[in-house]
Amino acid sequence: MWRQVTDETGRIIHNGAFFRELRQNHQVTTKIELLDTRLREINGGNIFSKDRTNELTNFIVDGNIDVDSSRGIRRTAELSLLNPTAEFTPATENFDPEGPWVGKIYLNRIIRIHRGVYVGKQPMYVPVGTFMVDVADVIVEQNMSMVDLTLSDLWKKMSKAYFTGHKVYPADTPYNTIIREIIDSCGVQMTGKNGAIIDSLSERSVADRKTNNKIVFESGDSKGDKLKELTHRWGIDAYFNPMGVFVTEDRRDAKDRATAWRFYSSPDSDGMLISLKRSFSDDNLYNHVVVIGTGAKKGVVRVSKADTNPTSKTNINLLGDRMYLVESDQISTVAEANRVLNKAWKIRFQLSETIDAETICNPALEADDVINIEERDFIKVDGNYRLRRFNISLVTSRQSIQVANIIREVDV
Repeated sequence: MWRQVTDETGRIIHNGAFFRELRQNHQVTTKIELLDTRLREINGGNIFSKDRTNELTNFIVDGNIDVDSSRGIRRTAELSLLNPTAEFTPATENFDPEGPWVGKIYLNRIIRIHRGVYVGKQPMYVPVGTFMVDVADVIVEQNMSMVDLTLSDLWKKMSKAYFTGHKVYPADTPYNTIIREIIDSCGVQMTGKNGAIIDSLSERSVADRKTNNKIVFESGDSKGDKLKELTHRWGIDAYFNPMGVFVTEDRRDAKDRATAWRFYSSPDSDGMLISLKRSFSDDNLYNHVVVIGTGAKKGVVRVSKADTNPTSKTNINLLGDRMYLVESDQISTVAEANRVLNKAWKIRFQLSETIDAETICNPALEADDVINIEERDFIKVDGNYRLRRFNISLVTSRQSIQVANIIREVDV
């Protein structure tokens, strides 16, 4: 969760008033910064929403941000601006279709959005996303104009980047070497105030920071898609944070991470929980994992693990043989096969639980945060969950969230 709160001038505020205000009746406020390619604010690039007196001090009409941890482009947004002086109209100089862009907004302009609340008479903000403009629709009706924007976070820099030739990383290449080379080749800022923040993976064993086998990229492979695929496989969360900085984090088990926020049922709404739906599924439950490695010249490597415990609620005799098979020519030793087996067993030997909730909005949340949810009367839940996806409204206080938990056989 984002902890750094600022006032309308960007000055950092060192107190907890912002987060206390979220649990009370409050008024929403929004600020937009128009940035250059180095993420620096342009002259006159601030746009504000209504003030406390409900007078329109600038031009934000509506907006929503959608956050989803399963995507490379984690944050997307829609934004509507009043455009009475045409300053937000994407246009080219002298109406020349090949001329330079003029005006404050144009395709791929970088926009940072802050969402906040009033604490007394003072607006306080947290960043909720740094975006590039994908689509700009300019609408004119009865002498009034509006600009509707569709936005994507800076993963967009990698979404159209492709490998142009055969590229091989040998076995034992550090994960971070591959990550750095991919993002650097896509124009991601690597140094300075907004430079990439790469997790050292220091809590892992040395072997778990490197590839077990060679990694091959072919001409035409998407750099963004491959990076998302590999980091997911390696247990690394890779994304652009709300300030537009590329970040990686070792994705530890939810029970090993600090709780970022708590939603709970309460008669006076300070728990911020409005409604809940709790769902269970065994789609990802397997009780037999087999790993076959065909990479050794001397022969095939095979290891397996199965739940045959007669007292277990997920044993093969009770549920049937639910097998998950991993077969790879990149596995050549028993040690490699056992590493894959243990990882696959941890991922596949489980029941899944998800909760969909309507809450009062906390705009400081980040996908993959650990969230505590408590409702003891009807849903009968009090536990920690991984935040999968959520939205942030720029004009209202409602928020939809989806969280997921892992229930292991021993908990059934």
